[in-house]
Amino acid sequence: GARCVAEALTGQKFARFWMHHGLLTIEGRKMSKSLGNFVTIQDVLKKYSPDILKLFFLGAHYRSSMDFSFAGLENTKKGYEKIEEFLNKVDILKGQNLPAGSMDEAWREDVGRKEQEFRDALSDDFNTALAVAALFELLNLGNKFLGDIAKSKAVFHVKETILSLAAVLGLHPKSSCSIRDVEAQRIKVADSACVSLDNQEIE
Repeated sequence: GARCVAEALTGQKFARFWMHHGLLTIEGRKMSKSLGNFVTIQDVLKKYSPDILKLFFLGAHYRSSMDFSFAGLENTKKGYEKIEEFLNKVDILKGQNLPAGSMDEAWREDVGRKEQEFRDALSDDFNTALAVAALFELLNLGNKFLGDIAKSKAVFHVKETILSLAAVLGLHPKSSCSIRDVEAQRIKVADSACVSLDNQEIE
């Protein structure tokens, strides 16, 4: 069908893999124009970033049916913000010029194990749900390391691993800290968000 036409027209291989995904439902019913119960991507992107929409879909196995809801997107957004919050904290830590600490074998193995779980999940019938779970377990590990300055080198390693694995899924979380936030020595790593200088402090 379409594959034969496309390859004949372009002279290029159309696709290496074919994946038949489950139905997208809304409130338990098939999403369709005829029922008038559909939401467009353009509607969603007015409120949520493409990464959040991607992560929402990646949270389910592609062959499973998936129920769309804005409540589900909100939960996904909270999870995505936890990743960016971690990146913020790591950037603040880096800006404090703390000792690099050490990266002993046990910590490296913990990070490597989560990374391998991520890759194994994708190798097992493209199980993105398990891959995303492994990514968030790695995030939890990084947050534990943040509580110990001696493990700062491990924290930086976790950050780079998270960014690398997220990119495999087409996700590109970023730290929202400004240069001023990162360089402010008074900010503690334990703070939950970046702190900007207000007008009174500037004066």
